[in-house]
Amino acid sequence: MFRSLWHFRGFIAGLVRRDFQSRTARTLWGRAWLVIEPAIQIVIYVVIFSEVLRARLPGTQDRLSYSIYVTAGLLSWNYFAELVLSGRTLFLEHADLLRTVRFPRSTLPIAMLLRSAINAAIPALIFAVLLIGLGRWPGTLLLAALPYLAIQTVLGLGLAVLVGTLNVFIRDVGNAVGVLFQFWFWLTPIVYPL
Repeated sequence: MFRSLWHFRGFIAGLVRRDFQSRTARTLWGRAWLVIEPAIQIVIYVVIFSEVLRARLPGTQDRLSYSIYVTAGLLSWNYFAELVLSGRTLFLEHADLLRTVRFPRSTLPIAMLLRSAINAAIPALIFAVLLIGLGRWPGTLLLAALPYLAIQTVLGLGLAVLVGTLNVFIRDVGNAVGVLFQFWFWLTPIVYPL
């Protein structure tokens, strides 16, 4: 499987590139939107939670601690949600390609994973710059998050393929998963401390 994925790496890169080009096509600022949108989102999280709502983590009076906590959780959640929710239409969007071209079917989920990872990496880098600028860089503690990120990625990819496959046969699955994710978001300790 890995050999065939390596052989079709150009095809995978083309799928990812095509998706990003379609997102920025016919826009005045083009690829700059890939950075502007997440940067504004992070600034909004930090300003709203630290200055407007004046939210604090329990046991601390630090005005930035809760907004940093929430932003880190939301970036991780957004990556997971995008990965799974983009799987809803993965096979439907590429139905013509699946019927007419001979290629390993595993390239589609890998291209979707790469697209989601790039979409998550951009705001993560912006957040890292913000943390460094605020003097809040966690240092080597950040390495502890890597195993969790790997588990989250494998779980998200597996759910995306499952949801995408079920949605081919039962179209209501895609809509139901969208609703389920709204509930799932509020049932996880992202916006509130555990």
